[in-house]
Amino acid sequence: MLLEHRKQQNESAEDEQELSEVFMKSLNYTARFSRFKNRETIASVRSLEGQFEDEELQQILDDIQTKRSFQY
Repeated sequence: MLLEHRKQQNESAEDEQELSEVFMKSLNYTARFSRFKNRETIASVRSLEGQFEDEELQQILDDIQTKRSFQY
């Protein structure tokens, strides 16, 4: 909520400044995980952190997408 407010302040300012990469990554991260509301889901998501390397996870997601496309 604070990150979104800061982004809106920056957008409404006359001389809009470029937001830092760290700020944007933080904003995207919080937006992505804001839908997880209960503690059990939050703990489940956190337990997955670091379990897969980026390339390995991307391959799994690509495989899932391919299989889903065959279903439709």
